[in-house]
Amino acid sequence: MNVWVIGTGGLGRVLAGYLHDPPATNVLLVPVRGTSVDGLASGLTVFTPERTVTVRPPIVPLSAVDSTVGRPDVVLLCVKGDDTERAVAAVAAHVHGTLVVTPQNGLQAYRVADWLPGTSVAAAVMAFDGTALDGGRAVQRRTRRRITLGMVSGTAPAGLRPAATLLSRCAPVTLSEQIDATLWGKLVTNAAGNAVSAITRLTMGEVTAHPDLLAWCVDLMSEGAEVAARHGVRLAAADLLGIAPEVVRGGSTGPHGRRLMADYAAAHEPVAALRSSMCRDLDQGRPTEVAWINGEIVRHGDAVGAATILHQQATAKVRHIEQKGSSC
Repeated sequence: MNVWVIGTGGLGRVLAGYLHDPPATNVLLVPVRGTSVDGLASGLTVFTPERTVTVRPPIVPLSAVDSTVGRPDVVLLCVKGDDTERAVAAVAAHVHGTLVVTPQNGLQAYRVADWLPGTSVAAAVMAFDGTALDGGRAVQRRTRRRITLGMVSGTAPAGLRPAATLLSRCAPVTLSEQIDATLWGKLVTNAAGNAVSAITRLTMGEVTAHPDLLAWCVDLMSEGAEVAARHGVRLAAADLLGIAPEVVRGGSTGPHGRRLMADYAAAHEPVAALRSSMCRDLDQGRPTEVAWINGEIVRHGDAVGAATILHQQATAKVRHIEQKGSSC
């Protein structure tokens, strides 16, 4: 199987480390930004809780992708929101008839499907982490990992079984016919803790241990869940960290506020020692994906007349830190 991993940030590196196993599985790494090639020419080393693996997949920059590199069986689009359209445009001529899987934050999968008519596009909702290190290295820290995979078109996922088998090398995979709710659930929950960890520069354990910050997280989640509901997305507890939607939508001051905050904190115990992806981006001086996470909720809220003041504020705060380089 030929697999293109487009994007060589943390997630792309970790997936390539798990998957490159020639001759059965041949990964082609496709960097989108020049700086993301750092040290990869001499090999890729990935540290996971279970093992350390070093692989040497071939590397072809996005600007050099053409017919000479062959055709992929599966494309994993591991780029950030700002790079998605450019990456899709660069490979569009080479992926017709190929399965394109988008393990991205936000709702990028729908845009990718619009940009690739006639191509099968699947969303992979990842409970999974990856951090790029210098010298062609990456680390994956989560021990409890999972991937939910579904077709953006809503069609039956039978055609996803080869991709599911492939990705099961990284984490247990569930095939879903209701990927819309799973995508929205990930967006709603991610937009809460990710932003608060970035703004405060704290780990999730430190965030959830502080009552005011914990309340901020659950109120962001509540606001996002309301936007999803206005769009007709029927979220279940399984999409919201195991918390009932009516409890989430009540927020920290609702009748179940204490229960909501306790359940939110408990759900984040497995990642208590980690800081969010936005926080790590700020640490490294990289642009965050706040526009595609909290900003996504603001745009969708505007479209249906739903209030998103908390997400507007969170977006502005993260943008301010990006511009000023401090958390003040």
